[in-house]
Amino acid sequence: MSSRDWEGVLDAMADGIARAASDARVGRVVVGVSGGLDGAVVAVAAARAMRGENVLTAFLPTRFSSQASRDDAAALGRNLGTDHHVISIDEPYGVLRSAVQDGMAGPPAWPGFVDGATSVAEQNIQARLRGTTLMAIANATGGIVLNTGNLSEVRTGYFTLYGDGIGAVAPLGRLYKTEVQELAAWINRESEVIPAFTVSRPPSAELADGQEDSDSLPPYPVLDAALRALAAGAGRPEGAVRPASVDEAAWARTQQLVAGAAFKARYLPPSVDLPAD
Repeated sequence: MSSRDWEGVLDAMADGIARAASDARVGRVVVGVSGGLDGAVVAVAAARAMRGENVLTAFLPTRFSSQASRDDAAALGRNLGTDHHVISIDEPYGVLRSAVQDGMAGPPAWPGFVDGATSVAEQNIQARLRGTTLMAIANATGGIVLNTGNLSEVRTGYFTLYGDGIGAVAPLGRLYKTEVQELAAWINRESEVIPAFTVSRPPSAELADGQEDSDSLPPYPVLDAALRALAAGAGRPEGAVRPASVDEAAWARTQQLVAGAAFKARYLPPSVDLPAD
């Protein structure tokens, strides 16, 4: 683990969440928790900012969500004392998927839906239904939604506009994924606040059977090294030096992702300011 002041980082995240709630004149925040690490860390910061009973955590499963994810989301809620709810979005996912598929029936044959596979279009339907559901919960309970995206996802566009890109503020928006992993380890340094499997499991959005982040992205240590190098070169490939830990294929892939994702960042909530590392 690095020597970064992780307590200071977590305090700044909590302060940013509290400020966003105060600015919105609400006393409650809503966090989507999927059994993954990003949502868990945001929930920890939210509980630090608002007290657990003022944090509503929501697990929104589909047919692709694992029992381990359900169990870990519930355990996190118990550990933090949040107001935890499980709301299945599988039925509305099936209805909307069928409606779009039927309405777009050819000719021509559109590539968005392929038998035996879960396309990007279908994955994004799930993410957007989750975003809509979280916003509905926030509206119904008088709260704001917290964004759970990290800087690695932001820079590469690995999120869904109007889906997991929603929220009033982004507590992790200035932390790379590997830094989120370090922060989680610091949170669990004395006791298991975040379930151990959440920390150790391969990152996955669980939008398709067997899906892992590494299906679409280089491994996070490699990706983050490449993203840092590109940032040091002011985002221009010609001004950046490829790190030795990043092979040419991963370097080219990262540049491709960053170039194609720049427009998406304009639609994201503001990130919480964090102390320098």
